[in-house]
Amino acid sequence: MRMLTTTFGATTFALSTVLTVFMGGLALGSYLAGRVADRLPNPATALLLYGGLELVVGVYGLIFPSILDQLHLLHAHIWAEWQPSQYSFALIRFVIVSVVLILPTTAMGATLPTLARYYARPEDLGREAGTLYAVNIFGAVAGTFFAGFVLMPWLGLSATNRTACAINLTLCAASLALFWHLRGSSTQPGESGDVPSTARSAPWGRGIWLALAAVALSGLVSMVYQQAWTRVLALIVGSSVYAFALILIAFLLGLAMGGAVYARRTAGREGQLGNLAAIHIVVATTVLVGYAFMDQLPAIFVAFARATDITPAKIFALKFLVSALVVLLPTFFMGMIFPATISLCAQTMTGVGRTVGRVYSINTVGAIIGSFLGGFVLIPTIGVQHTIGAMIVGNLLMAAAFTVTAKLPRRARLLRGATIAAILMVTAVGATKRWHPARMTAGVFRLALFDASRTHTRCPDLQDPISRLFRQHPGRKHLRAAQRSLGFRPEIETPCDTVVGKRLLSYREGVVATVSTWQIILQGFDPNTCWEVLSLQVNGKSDASSAVAFRRPPARKCADFLGRPERIHPAYVSPRSDMETQVLSGLLGQMLHSGARPPRRALVIGWGSGVTVGSMAITGMEHIDAVELEPEVLRAARVFSRINHEPARHRAVKVVEADGRNFLIAVRKPYDIIVSEPSNPWMTGAASLFTREFFRLVRKRLHPDGVFIQWLQLYEISKKNVASIIATLRSVFPSVTVFQPRYAKVDLLLVATGRPLQLDARRMKRLLANPKMRAELARIQIRTVGDLLARHLVDDHRIGVATRGAPDNTDDNARVEFSAPRDLINYRKHTPARILAWLRDGVGPVLDRVRHQPPDLAAQLVDAYLRLGDLSAAQAVLKALGATASAPWARQRGRMVQGLRKAQPAMARLREMIAHLPQDAPLRKAAAIPDGNKRRWELLRFAIAGPVSARTYRLLGLALADSRHQGLALLFLLGADSSGGLRPGQRWILARLLRNLSLHRLAYEQALIAAQ
Repeated sequence: MRMLTTTFGATTFALSTVLTVFMGGLALGSYLAGRVADRLPNPATALLLYGGLELVVGVYGLIFPSILDQLHLLHAHIWAEWQPSQYSFALIRFVIVSVVLILPTTAMGATLPTLARYYARPEDLGREAGTLYAVNIFGAVAGTFFAGFVLMPWLGLSATNRTACAINLTLCAASLALFWHLRGSSTQPGESGDVPSTARSAPWGRGIWLALAAVALSGLVSMVYQQAWTRVLALIVGSSVYAFALILIAFLLGLAMGGAVYARRTAGREGQLGNLAAIHIVVATTVLVGYAFMDQLPAIFVAFARATDITPAKIFALKFLVSALVVLLPTFFMGMIFPATISLCAQTMTGVGRTVGRVYSINTVGAIIGSFLGGFVLIPTIGVQHTIGAMIVGNLLMAAAFTVTAKLPRRARLLRGATIAAILMVTAVGATKRWHPARMTAGVFRLALFDASRTHTRCPDLQDPISRLFRQHPGRKHLRAAQRSLGFRPEIETPCDTVVGKRLLSYREGVVATVSTWQIILQGFDPNTCWEVLSLQVNGKSDASSAVAFRRPPARKCADFLGRPERIHPAYVSPRSDMETQVLSGLLGQMLHSGARPPRRALVIGWGSGVTVGSMAITGMEHIDAVELEPEVLRAARVFSRINHEPARHRAVKVVEADGRNFLIAVRKPYDIIVSEPSNPWMTGAASLFTREFFRLVRKRLHPDGVFIQWLQLYEISKKNVASIIATLRSVFPSVTVFQPRYAKVDLLLVATGRPLQLDARRMKRLLANPKMRAELARIQIRTVGDLLARHLVDDHRIGVATRGAPDNTDDNARVEFSAPRDLINYRKHTPARILAWLRDGVGPVLDRVRHQPPDLAAQLVDAYLRLGDLSAAQAVLKALGATASAPWARQRGRMVQGLRKAQPAMARLREMIAHLPQDAPLRKAAAIPDGNKRRWELLRFAIAGPVSARTYRLLGLALADSRHQGLALLFLLGADSSGGLRPGQRWILARLLRNLSLHRLAYEQALIAAQ
């Protein structure tokens, strides 16, 4: 399955094709083997057949990688030559996969009936065949665990495949050896009482037909349950390879345990029709219990995670426990259906192999239908919650049919009928209650969110006496007066904005993932400003976001815009959230392209909010292929239409619903720019877009002068994995340079080119002269060449030094996919700041690597660093220039750097000056109190008692500037500044305060005024 995914992609059509062919082969094999096994001369001969089947599977597995290489070429050729539609291509793919997989899957499906012929006796067929079934599934549990947690993480995909083939060949040898040992034995397992294969079966009764129909329907229902549970549990335990393995282990473990218990205790008794009725009732009941408290699981997960030490082993155990709470009991009883049906059919059917093969094949056919119905019809159409409800009804209908058919006492029949009716009513009522979307999409699997929610922000503590003063008269009056004095200042963003409300705008369960969009409305720093934050989440993980400020009409409140994004007209688009990364991803390739002609063709993998594609579309790209795997992302992104330029309507944009990697295999025309914007590397599916094989595909489809941009998230990932990804990219491309969006300090943009990257200032300046390019870059505070170069982090030489010795990340070893989920758990050990410090270690000013520098580039660069609050980088440029720099601007900026660094000593001196202000006894008394909260309290009491003036605002701001009440301090110092009440030394304090609150551009403006 994993090998085929790299060829056919991760689309639902591709995965469903592989799964359908695989299970179809199992059904065919079990049916054929059932007919053949009963014709064997004695049960021991079945060991020869079983050994041959294992030999076929093992040998085919060894040669399968070579077959896959040819399949890869054929797949690409068909797409390139015929350009079939999505459905036509799915049909062609189905035929190809059928030809490739039919032999090994048929052999696999034949093993269970063959072993049943050897092991099981007709008079005890239900117990012994059920035991084989349970043992087979226990083997699947062990295989899932060892493959997912041991073999593939340690050995890689190829070695795991060879290990599995070695096990097949070992089983072949063991079965042949056992046959040789039993050849001369007088009695053999399964021989006692065996019915000759020539004997005719007794006529099937109504109960047998019902049991066979029900076993098909139970296969259908179980597959739909499995898909629905996987989708909903992924919102809680995450979308990593380990999370999916744990859900599958819980599912299989329940089936195996239920089959084993029933086979050993109940399969040999009479009354199997009645038992099947009871089993389906209990399955429906246990599913309903999980259905009822499903949206409580995130809280349970968080409670247990907070109560334990956060280590990978403990969190994996917790994820298994949460999955088992929903899955284990229902699957335990589902596992009883197979041995119960075998026992019932054995009473009429003749032949051990035929009975087991027929029941197993019918069950598998039902599972095939269920896998298609669940993934393509039910979940996308009615959603996971109602899909589970519909399957509960299916279980109850089967229970009702068995209750009517079985020979039960009247009282027992009435009791079961009443139970079925009661469960049906509860299910109908429960279907009207929607799971809480905020809980289900909270992304609790990101454990770092726990700490983020507890992180101290420099906002007023409303329980503090000083803050309570401002909630009451006369403090409230002064607060509002200061806010009014600021006017409409949409560019002011602080952690102290008040959340007005949060609203779910859309929630859709697509064929691949669950996609939701959220709107958060905040009250801005001044009363006229409201903020809207939009977030697009895929399986509970935010993959795109934006923040815009808008002016509140006098007659309206910020809360009036909650749930009404169409009424919001942005006055200011913040570069924070994902905005800078999205815009820069779209435009950086054009700014760095060094070809003889301008770039014309571009490919963007991952739609997200559509901002990246929109930025490219409005700045002159002639053709853009935008590839998105989940169609619901395209629909959800419409909420960003006010900021993404509605790229889906642009004539240059062609939207392709496909797997990005699969699309690259198929296309032939080269691109000038390729942008890859996958989600985090720990997510299954996205991880395949960070491997060496993917990067090779990109380079194959990139023009020799082209530019490749790779978005890489720095949060919840280790330095080791970042180094591995960058080293892998560098092993494919001769030149790799790293840019960092400065307002999104948790992202990197890796720029890879086939030739050494040239930072040409003259070309950048020419592009900035384009009005559309200039306007788009201005949205992320890039207005000059210096602003753009300030985003340059490290060049190729430093990358080579930093990543020396780092292993490549390949499809085979999947290092990042298997280790990054552990980083997600060990998030405290890995911070973006540490990774950035490691990358920047020993890096000099970027000016040394820029061609065609204009005379004012150094000044632009220093100004850019100061606006970004990077004092050390600004100081490094000034130091590197030395005497060659223009004296006036160098002195001015030098004073700004030093002034911002020395703002705290200036604060101490100003506090001392307070005692020498007007000879007022209360003020002198307050100033004489030792520094601390009590002193601030007395100063505030004095200031509030006085008139509303610049002096009042100044005193309030200075009193709070070095405290945790920096939001209030900023408010009052800005109020004093707007009234002309701040002197140059006090402006340094305001500038430092703005910088502390990440308002670097405003800090720069204040520092510039102070320096002059």
